[in-house]
Amino acid sequence: MATIHNLAFLGLVLWGLWWLWTNFVRGFVDRQEHYRWLPAELQGTTIAFAEKEFKASVPFPVGAVVDRAYRLSSGQLVLMELKQRERVKAFRSDLVELSVQKLAIEASGSGNVAPHAYVVCESPATHRKTPIRVELLSENEIILLRNRHVAIKAGRVLPKRVDHPAICETCGFLAECKPASINCA
Repeated sequence: MATIHNLAFLGLVLWGLWWLWTNFVRGFVDRQEHYRWLPAELQGTTIAFAEKEFKASVPFPVGAVVDRAYRLSSGQLVLMELKQRERVKAFRSDLVELSVQKLAIEASGSGNVAPHAYVVCESPATHRKTPIRVELLSENEIILLRNRHVAIKAGRVLPKRVDHPAICETCGFLAECKPASINCA
């Protein structure tokens, strides 16, 4: 009988330790790890938005889902886009994505966004995170890109040659883009 009570007590102790780990210790460890890779300007800031969608109707209908936005002590928001890739590089598509997020947040009246952001490349193999600072496009540059996109979809403008054929293969607009007109090497 004493053995059953001892096993029950041991089970209760183990469950208590597991509960403490999952509810307190692991969170603390995760937060410490999180702050190690954050850029210096974001150390000690809070996450204002995570995986939040923003929509606006001006200067054109736009919507974007923000991975993360950190609020600086000034109140300004700094955007961050998380990418899993071995190559530690911010691509033009990342820059456009973050710039559209800025436009959507500001046009919806949800905050003032900094003119720069971070693309964080996380290695799938090592889980090491490397932040890369990027300067965002202006609203006028985004409008020009959008107008070009509309013109390409309408067939009024031919797409430009891309840097790498794999970009064509993974593009969400491949069907509308008339791939035969693209000079992919």
